[in-house]
Amino acid sequence: MGIRRWNSIFGFIFGLFLSWLIFGGNKEAELNREEENYEGMEGGIQLAENWERIILEQKHEENGQNNFVNQHIKLNRPRFAATELGIRPNLLIFLLARTSTAASLYQLLSPKVPVKILVSAGKLAASDFPSNSQPVIVRSDPVSLLNAIANISLNIPANWYLLLPDSTFVNIYELERLVNSLLWNSPIAFGWNINEIKNKDVNEEDGGHCLVEAGILFSSPAMNVLAQGRHLCNGLALTSSSGNGENFALETCIRLAANLSCVSTFQGYEHRWWRVSSNDQQSLSPSIHDQIERLALLPLFNKSLTISPLLSELDISALTKHFLNVEFIRTEEEIKSLEEETEKYYSKEETGWPIGIMDASKPLNRFQAPVWELVTSDWKRFSNNPEESSADLSEDERVEWTQVFNEALTKSKCLNGGAKFVEGYKHFNPTRGIDYLIDLDCDNDEIFERIQVSRPIHSTKLLEKVPYVKEDREIALLVPVETPAQIYSLHPLLRRILSICMSGAVEGRQLRVLVAARNVEALPLRLLGENLAEMRRRCRSIESDLLLLKPDPNYRTTIELAALDEAVDRFGQQNLFLLLSPFSDFQPDFLDRVRLNTIQHFQVFFPIGFTEFNQIVTGLTPKEAEAFVIHKDRGRFDSDDEWPVAALFGADFASARIVHPNARSVVTLFLNQSNVHIFRSVEPSLRIRPHLRVCTFEHYYPSIEQRQRCERRRRLALGTRAQLAKLFLLAITPSNGFA
Repeated sequence: MGIRRWNSIFGFIFGLFLSWLIFGGNKEAELNREEENYEGMEGGIQLAENWERIILEQKHEENGQNNFVNQHIKLNRPRFAATELGIRPNLLIFLLARTSTAASLYQLLSPKVPVKILVSAGKLAASDFPSNSQPVIVRSDPVSLLNAIANISLNIPANWYLLLPDSTFVNIYELERLVNSLLWNSPIAFGWNINEIKNKDVNEEDGGHCLVEAGILFSSPAMNVLAQGRHLCNGLALTSSSGNGENFALETCIRLAANLSCVSTFQGYEHRWWRVSSNDQQSLSPSIHDQIERLALLPLFNKSLTISPLLSELDISALTKHFLNVEFIRTEEEIKSLEEETEKYYSKEETGWPIGIMDASKPLNRFQAPVWELVTSDWKRFSNNPEESSADLSEDERVEWTQVFNEALTKSKCLNGGAKFVEGYKHFNPTRGIDYLIDLDCDNDEIFERIQVSRPIHSTKLLEKVPYVKEDREIALLVPVETPAQIYSLHPLLRRILSICMSGAVEGRQLRVLVAARNVEALPLRLLGENLAEMRRRCRSIESDLLLLKPDPNYRTTIELAALDEAVDRFGQQNLFLLLSPFSDFQPDFLDRVRLNTIQHFQVFFPIGFTEFNQIVTGLTPKEAEAFVIHKDRGRFDSDDEWPVAALFGADFASARIVHPNARSVVTLFLNQSNVHIFRSVEPSLRIRPHLRVCTFEHYYPSIEQRQRCERRRRLALGTRAQLAKLFLLAITPSNGFA
C-alpha cells in the first residue's frame, strides 16, 4: 500500500515537469512573436499621417510571472534642473556714449549699479574708457543700437532698464528709491513725452514719442516688447529738421518698435527732469556748475531725477557734490522725525538710545545668556576668546569707545559734565545692533551712573525672491602654491580630487583644476605638470592648467590675490572659483554646498573648515590621522584662521578689486561692500591638515600686531591645553633626563 502511494506521487511530479517543458517554451515563443508584431505595428503607426498616441494599460497575469509585462523598472532620477535665476539686478543702465563726459558718468555710476556703455562708432574708441567697462561699439543708426540693447538685456536680465545719454546727469539716490518702489510687472516706459513739454526750446517734432534726453526707464516687459519689435525700424529713413537728429531717430524707432508712449507719472511717482535753459536771464553762463548755487535754492531741483544738458566734466562734479549733500540732509531729517515719532508713542522711562528699544540687559529667554565684553579705563578688553582673555584695544576700537563715551556724556545727569569713564560693556544683538553699558563716576557728587548706548543696525532688506542657483554649475578649483611645504601637501589634495572624479561624484560635470605657482623651482614645476597631465588622462571630466605667476620678491601681493587675478583674467568673470589651501581636504558634498551658497552679484562663501591639530601633540599614528574624525581632541573649527578657503564668482572679485586695489587678503575685498554679502558657516566636510605657520614680514605680516595674532593662532593650532600640558609634563620627567 505504501509503495503504490509513492508511485502515484512520483508520477504526478513527473507529469508537471513534462507539462512545463512542453507548454512553457511555446508560451515564451508566443510572447516573443507578440513583441515583434507590436514593434512592426508601431512602425506602421509612425508612417501614418494623422496619428494619436494611446497609452495602453499593462495586463498583469494572476500569478504575476509575466516576464514581458513585469519588466524591471529602472528609475532615472534627473538632476536638479532649476533655471539659474540667481538674484538678478534690479536696475541696468544703458549709457549712450557720444562725448568725453561718458567716461566720467561711468566712473560715477558703475560702483553703485551695473552700467553698459554703448559707444557710437567713429566718435569715441574703446580705449577712452576703463578696461573693465567692456564698452560695446555700435553704429549710429537706431536699429544697430536697439539690436545691441536687446542682446545685452537677454544676457543680463533686470527689472528696470534706464536709457541714458551722456548729456544727462542722473541722481542715483532718487533713482534707487524709485526702482525699489515701482512695480515692474507691466510694460511701461517711464519718462517724458514730447507732448508734455512746455519749454519751447526743446525739439517739438510731432508724434508723441519719448524724449531720450530726459532718460527713459523701461520695465522688464517693456524691454521684451522693444526687443521683439525692433525689426520694424528696418528700412526707415529717420531724419529730423532740427539739430538733434540722432536722438529723434532713436525716439521714433522706440515708439514704432514698442508701441509705447512715455508717462511722467506712474503708480503715484513722478519722473522729475530738470532742463537748464540756455536762455536763462538770471545766469550769465549756460554751464550747470556756474548755476549750481542758484539752483540749489529750488526745492524741485533738489528732488530731480535727471538734469540736462551736461557741457563738461565740471558739471558732473558739481552735481555729484550737491546731491550728496542733499542726501545727507534728507537722512538726518528722517532720523530726527523717526525719533520724534517713537518718543511720542513711548510711555516707559528712557533707558538709552534709540528711544523705544528694549533694555539691552534683558535676555531673550532663559536659555540664551548674553555674553559681554569688558573694557576698562586703561583701554584693555576682557572677552571670552580662546586665543587670549585680555588684550589692548586697537586704534579703531579706541575711536569707537571714545565716540560711545561722548554719547554717554550727553545722557548723563552729572553736574558740569564732570564724569569719568570707569568701565564699559559691549554686546552684539542681531535684532538690535551693538549695545553698550557705560559706567560713569561723577567726581563732585560721588555718584556712579550707568548709561545705555545702542548703535542700531543700519538697514535691513527683505528679498523679494528666494535666490535660485544651478546645481550643475562647473567649478574651477584654484590652489596657489609658493613654498616647498605647500607643493608637498598639494599631492594628497590632487589625489583626493582624482578619486572624487573617478568615483562618479562629479556626474558628468566638468571640473577644472588650476594650480597657481609663484617663486617655484623648475623641477617641482615639471613634476607638478606631469601630475596634472596624469589627472586629465585618468579622468576625462577634469581639465587642469598650471598658472605661472610673476615673481614678487617684495611680497606686495599675497599669493591668493595674485592667483585670483590671473585666473579671472584668463578664464573670464562668469566662472565660479573655489580658492583652496594646499593643506585642505574635502568630501564630494562640499562642492554641492559651494554651488548653493555662492550667488553671483549677491553672496560670496567663506566656509569654516575643521583645522586639525599637530599629530605629535595628539599622539595619532599616520594611519589614524588619515581618517577624518571631527572631535575636540583632534582639531577645532577655527573661524579666525586667515579664511584660507573661499568661493566666489569672477565678476564679484573683479568689481571688488577695483574698489580695493591694495587689499592684503581676499576677505578684506568684501568687508566694506554693501551689495555683496559674506556668508560663513561651519563646513563638516572640509578639513585643513596640520601645517607650520610662519609669522614673518616676508609672509605678509607687515605689522607687529598681525605677527602677534599669527603667533597666537599658531599656538592654538598645535593642540588643546590639556594635550600641550601632558606633552610638557612628559618632557620634564626624570626618565627624559630632566631633574
